[in-house]
Amino acid sequence: MDIERIFESYDNYINIYQHELNKLDSNASNLLLNSLYLSVYTTFEYFLENLIQSYVRSITESDKGIKLEGLKGSIAMKYFINTNKNSKKLEQLLKDPKTKTYDSIKSILYNKIDQEELSKYLRFEFLHDNKLKEHYPDIFAQIFNDSELLEHIELSTFETISNVNQVQKYSAANFISKYRDIRNSIAHENFHFSIENEQFVEYVSNFKYIISEMIKKYESVNNFPITNSSNDLLKEFS
Repeated sequence: MDIERIFESYDNYINIYQHELNKLDSNASNLLLNSLYLSVYTTFEYFLENLIQSYVRSITESDKGIKLEGLKGSIAMKYFINTNKNSKKLEQLLKDPKTKTYDSIKSILYNKIDQEELSKYLRFEFLHDNKLKEHYPDIFAQIFNDSELLEHIELSTFETISNVNQVQKYSAANFISKYRDIRNSIAHENFHFSIENEQFVEYVSNFKYIISEMIKKYESVNNFPITNSSNDLLKEFS
């Protein structure tokens, strides 16, 4: 994954925001701003998708590989249950012990998991609220060894209240949830929706910081770097 190009894309969005919006009339400016907000969010989703693909590719191609024992939480459970209908095989083995049935189950326990199979369980999903609550904790536990990674990434903003500068702190999880609401409003009412109290540059900086923290965590937990995808995910943003 070309992280520099991701950050360059974000810098390009800021450049357009700061230098191009004021050249347009009100309606055109609003549409362009909405498009920028969508692009910021979409770029983060593509980063996350590529990060997951990178992990799956790297772990399955490593010398050690990954086996059932290396999977965590519900991912391990789903893999064990779904692979070759293990629940039925276990029942069969208990009722009528046979070497063939045991060997089949043993292979699931001790054989390396290939890339295609692992990608069924470690996969990108769009950041809907239910996915953030139910899907991504398992993904983050596997990749980052931290199911609540986004809760542990702290962001801050400066606000002036009653002429007093104050620092407001909040989690990346809360920020993404708030930004997703903005994204959904734009997607559903693009022409009519406008964002009050624009904080575009701050929002972009937040996403860059979140990505940086995710990369640091990824590389501290795993013994391999983030790799390039076979598809250049950022071509359309360059």
